Amino acid sequence: MKLLLTGASGFVGSNFIAKWHQKYQITAIVRPSSEHKIPKNSCKIFVYDGEIESLIALFEKEHFDGIIHLATCYYPNPKPKEITAMMEANITLGTQILEAMRVSPPKFFINTLTFTQYANAPTYKPANLYSATKQAFFSILENLRLETLKSENTPLKEPKTELLSNIPSPPPPPPPPPPHNFYSQ
Repeated sequence: MKLLLTGASGFVGSNFIAKWHQKYQITAIVRPSSEHKIPKNSCKIFVYDGEIESLIALFEKEHFDGIIHLATCYYPNPKPKEITAMMEANITLGTQILEAMRVSPPKFFINTLTFTQYANAPTYKPANLYSATKQAFFSILENLRLETLKSENTPLKEPKTELLSNIPSPPPPPPPPPPHNFYSQ
């Protein structure tokens, strides 16, 4: 099975490669600055230049069976340049992959979220800008048949993952009040 993996230089992605590189043909999308972080001979490496055309060419060539989208960028108090990096990693990359998938659709696409999108509330309540960017990409995915996982990492606890479909959808907003007629009084 041929898999495309984002976030390969991160904790979850690097452990995914370590565990599964002998069973699956993994291609890791990496930034030029992260290429050296991937163990040699563990997977193919595709250096992402930020251009959708290169992703389309990759999909035309490889015909992946599945996509595992783990890439993320987090800054607790982002500076202006860090905001751009968060948008590119958390929204743009995934959106470009979705577009590139059109030339050779995979059998599955797995996306990960963060529990801070809900900040321990039953409905969407972002804890910070990072959470909002993860929700923005999820909103792009909502009408597609894709699996999305919510990961909750808390200190001194094992990570928990659940299908997002187990999380209740937010209720619709209340209707606006009727306009006030100042002349009828």
